Amino acid sequence: MKRSATGPRILLIACRLVQGFGLGGEWGGAVLMAVEHARRRRGFLRPAGRRSAPLGLVLGTLVFSIVSSLMTDAELYAWAGVSRSCSASCW
Repeated sequence: MKRSATGPRILLIACRLVQGFGLGGEWGGAVLMAVEHARRRRGFLRPAGRRSAPLGLVLGTLVFSIVSSLMTDAELYAWAGVSRSCSASCW
């Protein structure tokens, strides 16, 4: 019995879109709250919202690079609880 992996792909894309819309909706409010409630250094806090997303991306990539360099592929898949055939079929 062969199963199609189209459903999970569509669901993942839909969840990512909802996540992106939510981030866009919260971004302006977060920056506004940070700047309005800052006692000093408002100019430093204003671009903090713009800095946070790339910083999170860099930190996540750094953590993944360290973990993947310390573990073999078999150990990484065993630790994550995902078999190689499942991850290949889902993508």
